[in-house]
Amino acid sequence: MSDFAALLYGAVIIVFFSYERFNRTTYDVGKRLERLVSLLSPDKLRARRVVVQAWFFYTLALLIAYLMLCVYAQVLPALNIDPSIVGATDLPSGENEDGTFAIPASVSLGVALALVGAAPTVPFLKRAEDSMRVTAHRLAGIPTRVLSATDDLRRSAINLSRKNDESLLIPKGDWDRREHYRTSAAGQLTAPEDFSTNLDLIFAVSSWILDRRVKLENIEARERFELLEQELRSRKDVLILELDERTEFTPGRSEQKSEEEKVQPEDDPGITEVKRGTWERMASDADALAEDLCILLALYVEHELIPRETAEELHTSLAVSGNDKAAIEDSGSKTSEGKMREIFAQQDIARDRLMTFLQDIVGKSAHERLPSFTTMTLLWSLFLVMVVTLAWSQGLGIFEQELMRFGDSGSVYQRMIRYSIDALNGFCVPMLIALALRDAGRQSGHWMNVCRGHWTSSFPQIALALFASWAFAMFLVVAINLWNVAITNGIANNDWVAVRTAFESQVFVILRGSVLALFVIFLLDGHSAGLASLSGRPTWRASLRWALRAAAGTALIGAFSRTFFGIVSARVANPPRPGLDAIDYGLIFYSTLYSWLIGFVVIYVISEVLLNQWPIDGRRRRSFAAEPAE
Repeated sequence: MSDFAALLYGAVIIVFFSYERFNRTTYDVGKRLERLVSLLSPDKLRARRVVVQAWFFYTLALLIAYLMLCVYAQVLPALNIDPSIVGATDLPSGENEDGTFAIPASVSLGVALALVGAAPTVPFLKRAEDSMRVTAHRLAGIPTRVLSATDDLRRSAINLSRKNDESLLIPKGDWDRREHYRTSAAGQLTAPEDFSTNLDLIFAVSSWILDRRVKLENIEARERFELLEQELRSRKDVLILELDERTEFTPGRSEQKSEEEKVQPEDDPGITEVKRGTWERMASDADALAEDLCILLALYVEHELIPRETAEELHTSLAVSGNDKAAIEDSGSKTSEGKMREIFAQQDIARDRLMTFLQDIVGKSAHERLPSFTTMTLLWSLFLVMVVTLAWSQGLGIFEQELMRFGDSGSVYQRMIRYSIDALNGFCVPMLIALALRDAGRQSGHWMNVCRGHWTSSFPQIALALFASWAFAMFLVVAINLWNVAITNGIANNDWVAVRTAFESQVFVILRGSVLALFVIFLLDGHSAGLASLSGRPTWRASLRWALRAAAGTALIGAFSRTFFGIVSARVANPPRPGLDAIDYGLIFYSTLYSWLIGFVVIYVISEVLLNQWPIDGRRRRSFAAEPAE
């Protein structure tokens, strides 16, 4: 197998196994999810769209780590990777004696297998992979989103008050039990109100959801939670059976008790501590079951199984249609007609009570379902950066490399690898971090649109996105240089000056990518806010204006970063140079032009994609050509 084919094969291995790794539980289940954790994998705790985005970020982070370790293969011996796992006898460097890059198959396959856990455990890589998975889960709100929604539900009570002969789709036997349990629990519990509230929730959700008396949407998604429903149904049956035995409930008997059957007061000597302990345990079981039912409701809202219509829409959708009415009349049974009307009326009331109980989390979920365009924007950004970079490496990059390497531009593949790695560090990593922070903030409801309100309100989150994206990319650059120096010169003789030089020379180069990421965030929020500068037709004019602004900003940072790099290089040269020379000025020109191209192309294309696929009014446009002429 050729070296390049092995590199691609290793990337395929990572992508193929990444979802299985991503879908492993990493959160601390605690007492809240430990009852259900075996039935709730991470991909069930958020909507599919959010899970796919988080998995994409996780996979991309794995691929970045994979490429970094392959290119800088000198660090692998320090990670104790056994080359025998891929049949190799040693781990050669990623750079040949002539300075050209060559990533041996033993390196690429060994790193890929170690990252996905198919090779003997490498402690460092295992911890790194765990950290990436935990970060991806937290950014996606796994499991915090469902737990937060559950807390919102637990702070309210479901309304089961009835008028006249309303049944709310709850069987008469459960209504009898509800009253009987309340009467029997009098004087037995320290918190009888909580017990009564939990009973209402258990009877209502069991009837409406577990017994499927209220129609839900997205039936295919509901099948994924069949085991969870069975578990909750089984626990509910066990609890009801125990309460029936404890309270001596007999279905169908009168709710009125004789004087002999009434429960003795709490201070009666006949009430033993054992009996009180049993009641407290049953109340605790009821509380745990009620919370788990709230988790189920939160999951169904998250996966859009529970309809979000208003009460008026529900009444219309549940009304007996003309065909249904005709069918009832044809049956010749007026009793059946009245019964059907009663059933539909009770469904209307029950659905209204359910939606009232869920109104807080339904409103949040509806807001979060607004398009964020994060995945689409990130894919376009990474694709465009790499396309411009590869084209540059085979065009003006030849002359830039000749200036940098004193007349030697290197081979075609060498330039491609060098420029691709620089673009990965300088643009792709900051873009990934910044967009991930924005998406996480939107999902949690904490992200404030930077194009709305006063700048003082959104400044902290913009500063955080700028610093976090810059700091993470700088950490990679410094860590790589530190590893190279440590392994080349030995740990005891580390050349920290080289690491400091790497930091000083790259500090503004990385900032260029962070600034571009901020332009992308402003573009996304501006589109979401419906800015007038993005609402005109034809769209290319608005896109051009935004692209020119971004290009000017990235070009300015690119010029400054290369100037600072030249100053640092002059200081550490042997012998030191007094200042910038003609070569430095030439490199400043190339850096400015390259940065301008990256900023212009990325912002222009993303703006065109947003304005043509998702116009400023938020409705997806199928095709402008297909629309009728005005």
